[in-house]
Amino acid sequence: MNVFQAGLLMMAYGLGGTFAALILFYGVIRLLNAVFKVKK
Repeated sequence: MNVFQAGLLMMAYGLGGTFAALILFYGVIRLLNAVFKVKK
């Protein structure tokens, strides 16, 4: 594995972790909205 391939692999891990954190954060927000509904 050369330096370029290692860089692409690290970039993929970084982007994957970022999207996983965003999806987790989105799920927590949806869960909290479902638990604490706004009363009209």
